[in-house]
Amino acid sequence: MAAAQVTLARVEMRGSRAAVARGRAPLLAALDRAPWPEVGAERLLFIRHLSLRGTPQDIAWHAAEATRQLAAQSVDAWLPAADQAAAVHFASRAAQRACLLVDLLAGRAGERWFWRREQRLTRLPPGSAIVELLAEEPLLSAEILAHVERTPFAGAFWRRLDNAAAGQIVGAIGQAAGWALPAAPAPAERLVADAGLRAALAQAPASWHCLFGRAAGEAVVQLAALLLAWQRFPALLGTPHGARLLAALAYGIAHGTAAADPAEAGRTPPRAAGARSTETDTALPERGAAAFAAHRAGKPAVRAGQGGREPPALPAAPSAAAGVATDLALPATSENPPRRPAAAPARAAAPFAAAPATTGESDAVRRLAADDSAVPALAAEHDFLTRCGGLFYLLNFLALAAVQARLDERAPAACGWRWLVRLGYCLGLVPDPPLAGFLAVEIGLDDPGELATLPPLPAESALLQIGMARYGPLFSVAEHYLRAARVVVTRSHVDVHFRLADASLPVRRAGLDVNPGWLPWLGRVVSFHYGSGDAPPPGFPP
Repeated sequence: MAAAQVTLARVEMRGSRAAVARGRAPLLAALDRAPWPEVGAERLLFIRHLSLRGTPQDIAWHAAEATRQLAAQSVDAWLPAADQAAAVHFASRAAQRACLLVDLLAGRAGERWFWRREQRLTRLPPGSAIVELLAEEPLLSAEILAHVERTPFAGAFWRRLDNAAAGQIVGAIGQAAGWALPAAPAPAERLVADAGLRAALAQAPASWHCLFGRAAGEAVVQLAALLLAWQRFPALLGTPHGARLLAALAYGIAHGTAAADPAEAGRTPPRAAGARSTETDTALPERGAAAFAAHRAGKPAVRAGQGGREPPALPAAPSAAAGVATDLALPATSENPPRRPAAAPARAAAPFAAAPATTGESDAVRRLAADDSAVPALAAEHDFLTRCGGLFYLLNFLALAAVQARLDERAPAACGWRWLVRLGYCLGLVPDPPLAGFLAVEIGLDDPGELATLPPLPAESALLQIGMARYGPLFSVAEHYLRAARVVVTRSHVDVHFRLADASLPVRRAGLDVNPGWLPWLGRVVSFHYGSGDAPPPGFPP
């Protein structure tokens, strides 16, 4: 763990004034050079306190060693035992912010030692603190709320969130992602009749039942629609069709369009517009109380159809067993084979009843993308090995301001993946079958062979000249992009893992393997990772 990843909340030195003055600078320098242990790429470790003595070098060495021992003994901060533990850990930054959000909702954040540095939030009213927490890192908001959904406080979050606060969160997400979000939804009654959109609505989290009966134009409903669209149709949010998609989802959430008999769905009936819930924030239904008891006992809360401790991404993938259409344009029939692998079974109880599968083409999606025959792919999860992992380096080229200024055709679904594929073919890089299959799924093509027939990029010759001028001959040599990689794609991230031995100095000097980060025209955060030593990344063959 690099010194830059270590934060010391407070260093207290004891001794005479002169001794403290002499030792301060050497101690801080020694701590910067200390051999801090690796605790994990995304894992966060909080240590309550360390009490050490000796020379600055001795203190720094013992601090690093104590950190190594405490990291092995640390307690998951979600467990009740964390309050008495000497060290706690979180699986990721999103998990840490989610835990803080839950503690704010529960009114216990100010009592827990590992939130002392969060006094800026813990001293605010819960409603204001929630807005501040989600707005400070808006691109993590969907992942944060996915963690909250596995707790009994998910419903409390949506009940406490008012329209003003939800509007601030929506605005922060739109600004950070580069999405021009509408101020109010358009009429969308006919759009929600589409089977593909109903299938997405059927997977909304159970905590959203408190939104039934509210107006589709309310900011709270708009936030829920944005989260659902972000997880299921991220490519459309970056196109002119995003506003109509949000309108359709907001209408469906507010009206429970896909819902069947409430008794069969296992939920309360929709409230009348403007009616207030009589359930308090701490009053939990029987199922929630059981989950909360398991949470306090340190056991994973298990929902219907959900195994293990980790929750599904918000929302879960559609269930094939439930009979919902898993393809937005051509649901699987005997005449129309599926374009994509079957979706994983849903792992969370759906508050909407599943919509029946249809055999006709999706009229609503055809209207949403009427200017292009290809429809958006569902944001499914992928994990595969490829020999052409270096193709993803070209995302850094596509993200250049001079390049983006020329790529003005953004209406087709999955435009970012189309740009990447076409650029690769221009440079002589033909994707191997695993990568080609993934790209075809994302773009919405039936046959990976159709990738070679994608139309040229706007001002293609000028774009290639920009690449040559910036990167030199390196840009046009396909061999530089032939790197074995493991690619893990989720609804919000693309992580490309390489062997450390495959790192290239020319590529590094050119800046092609820096982390692209958030790319709004992909709807995902892209990161590159290199293995340690000679060990290959997980999943690589020996």
